[in-house]
Amino acid sequence: MSRKKKRRTQYDSKRKDHPYAAIVVLLIFSSLIALLGAAFLKAYFSGTAYKKECTAVAAGVVDSVSTYRENYRDSKGKRRTRTINDVTYSFEANGEKYKKSVTVYNINITEGKKLVIHYDPDDPDINYLEKYDDDEWLLLLVGIVFAGLGVFLAVCVLIAAFRPKNKNDLQTETDPSRAKKDKVNWRKN
Repeated sequence: MSRKKKRRTQYDSKRKDHPYAAIVVLLIFSSLIALLGAAFLKAYFSGTAYKKECTAVAAGVVDSVSTYRENYRDSKGKRRTRTINDVTYSFEANGEKYKKSVTVYNINITEGKKLVIHYDPDDPDINYLEKYDDDEWLLLLVGIVFAGLGVFLAVCVLIAAFRPKNKNDLQTETDPSRAKKDKVNWRKN
């Protein structure tokens, strides 16, 4: 009775020699995705922190507007045009006049238009326009999606890595008599 040895291929040896290499790579990948999400969330919270300090409100006026159009391609490759306005506005706070320049997109704004400006009473140089400064929600959304995706992938990889491969493995772990039979059968093969 001759026994044939099972021929091992290069793929078998890699799997048996390095079973955790794929797990480590996937965990690193999911960690990078989660860190990217955390960076977006940090940018959101640091970019909106100044708004909490801007408790005072003043009436402002648009001093000058420089408008130009920009052609670009969207995510589907279609050509689009957007209007970019470089707006300079002024307002009065604590008896002094303050000026600031901002860039707003796709909004029709004209010189002399009245604006609502929120500013920090201790430092009026920290201010923002009420209506035209609300693009931060995109940072929050992207941050939540990437952080959630990274954590979800890491949890899935860990669950897949540490769960039993099949029913027999689960029975072996729970039933000691079964484990002895499996060892004996393994030695016979």
